[in-house]
Amino acid sequence: MISALQRWVTAHPDAPFIRTPYRTITVEDFYYSVVNRAQSLASTGFAPGSRLAVYSPNPLDTAELFFACQSAGLAVVPLPYGVPTPELEKLLEIVIPDGIFCQFQDRALFEKTNVQILSLEEQSPGPASCQTQDFQYASSPKDTCVILLTSGSSGKPKAVELSIDNFIASFDGWNSLLRFTKSDHYLCCLPLNHVGGLSIVTRAVLGGFPITLMAKFQKDQVSDFLTSGESSGDITLVSLVPAMLHILIDGRDKNPFHPNLRAIVMGGSAMPSGLEDQCLKLKLPIVKSYGMTETCSGVTGFYLNDSPDKRRSSGKPFAGVNIIVDNDQIIIQGKQVMKGYLNQTEAIGQFKTQDRGHLDEDGYLFIKGRSDDVIISGGENIRLSEIEAVVNQHPWISESVALGMPDDRWGEKLVVVITMNESITHPENIQEDELSEKLSRHCRKYLPGYKIPKQFIRIKSIPKTELGKVERKRLKGICFDEDNLLI
Repeated sequence: MISALQRWVTAHPDAPFIRTPYRTITVEDFYYSVVNRAQSLASTGFAPGSRLAVYSPNPLDTAELFFACQSAGLAVVPLPYGVPTPELEKLLEIVIPDGIFCQFQDRALFEKTNVQILSLEEQSPGPASCQTQDFQYASSPKDTCVILLTSGSSGKPKAVELSIDNFIASFDGWNSLLRFTKSDHYLCCLPLNHVGGLSIVTRAVLGGFPITLMAKFQKDQVSDFLTSGESSGDITLVSLVPAMLHILIDGRDKNPFHPNLRAIVMGGSAMPSGLEDQCLKLKLPIVKSYGMTETCSGVTGFYLNDSPDKRRSSGKPFAGVNIIVDNDQIIIQGKQVMKGYLNQTEAIGQFKTQDRGHLDEDGYLFIKGRSDDVIISGGENIRLSEIEAVVNQHPWISESVALGMPDDRWGEKLVVVITMNESITHPENIQEDELSEKLSRHCRKYLPGYKIPKQFIRIKSIPKTELGKVERKRLKGICFDEDNLLI
């Protein structure tokens, strides 16, 4: 990818590349910042293959070091900024970096790690040079260029190794659907410690178009970029998770986005059916996709408006992707597939997911749920995703999460945590008994008796990761007291 950056700066040095809230950075500005960071890295003595963690509130630091490390054959490990210290320590134990980049103000977080700490202020790029400097390539396109830590919403996070080849294949796949052009402008409001955010930067370099880079999702600012605000009109592409899109269009009766916006790429978690229907009504340019960190972002996709009859699907496989469904298990093959998990056997171009699904006669992929979302209650297998799909159809419900709770009688008791639809007038006046009776009656229309939830728990909001995935472990903690009894 460095070669693509080099070609771009040679052909169009003054082209805008990254717009931040403070300034616009040209391709030449970014390139020389990367060169200077690479030169600073050369003096640190890290051997090829070393892992350098980056902990910074500024995504520009991560973007520059991502490219600079490639010149020395180093792998970047972007860390989520601002997470609780115990969570940060857990992530470091998994990846065991050889060095950590952070700001002076954050050095104390890492002083007990016995890992070399590099201050971003000392390693920060200096003024741009007036002459071109060449990179000394020490890395192969097949080498690990970044290690991304999965969210770990339902268990221990995993360290995913991705190569330059993975990102190039991912770009090619997305390009087969989105058809990138030099006039595109991608809004990046996803964190760069996730593949959804980092891939936007790599797509821009490989496609030769600018991006707007945000440190985090901010409703008002994103809305201004995408609607008729003063700073809008040039954004053509944006990637969001369902929770973000819901916030942006909530309460709007007409198309809220600028007509130049040609694709709203949805990822991170499943798109609720109600939100899909709302997007179809508003005629938003939604691109539904399916993918994960292990596949270097999406591997299937389609424009929702083009095939509304397939709205419950995740689209067709991208060019270069082969999807096999073996006994309901989804297996993904292609150059996008990760090198492997850190310190484990390499994937070799194939990843067996934990997702269940099927391909229809037209080649569209439908996700049924995860192979690990089954509980056994009273000797009967119950798929949690099936329960959630039924409960979510009730007009009172905004969102639901089905859980299996330990129970002396049933082994596991089926419990559903719900949030109420904001359109309901005075939901606080609906008593728990009335709510439970209504939802149980609704479920009986679609489910056999053993699949009827034993209890419904109403909460204000469901805890999620920054990419919108439900934190089931934390949710169970909310629903249990110290003695493991439901509250």
